[in-house]
Amino acid sequence: MTKLLLRPDFSVKDIVLAQPFDAKGGSIMASLGERVKKIRSNSGISVRDLAAKVGVSASFIYQLEKDESAPSFSTLKRIAGELGTSVGVLTDDVLPENWLIVKKENLRHVITGEDGFNLNIMAFLGSRDKLMQPHLFSVDPGKTVELNVYDHEHDDLFVLIQGELEFWAQGHWYHIGAGEAAYFSLHNASKIRNPGTEEAAGVWVVSPPGV
Repeated sequence: MTKLLLRPDFSVKDIVLAQPFDAKGGSIMASLGERVKKIRSNSGISVRDLAAKVGVSASFIYQLEKDESAPSFSTLKRIAGELGTSVGVLTDDVLPENWLIVKKENLRHVITGEDGFNLNIMAFLGSRDKLMQPHLFSVDPGKTVELNVYDHEHDDLFVLIQGELEFWAQGHWYHIGAGEAAYFSLHNASKIRNPGTEEAAGVWVVSPPGV
């Protein structure tokens, strides 16, 4: 990891020159502009709003996010403050924890409209271009529920952690127990049921994500 001493006349160009490069000469770290754009987008802040709060023009922010301009340290510090992060996160290779980890208290509950079916989205904030969407789910004993949360073309992976579960697909019921998994691609399961006497719980991954 490259250590940098920041001085009053510091320019982000200094960081660009200090970054490690791969064998083809490309940077192996996310650029400053990429980090600013990703954090701004995930925070729901527009370019104009960020520019107004920082005291620069919107065109400057656009150029910064394209790595076509380099802010002074004081401007970078204001940008980091408005984005709720630090200069170190914008310029180093340490990513925010919530880009990589979802804590229990940050799960997002989904209203399914199905009695006995509990579903929570594990929302990782690092990228809006994810290839999959993981969930934690549970089905009460004896319950049969419709899988109507997603209506786009997708693959489903279910990993059962507790209990037993059955899936209705292609005119048949498929059964799995704890520690087993079910994968549906060409034919998605339209219903699931818990034939057991205890709660069935596990992880459901949808790829690609959708609404």
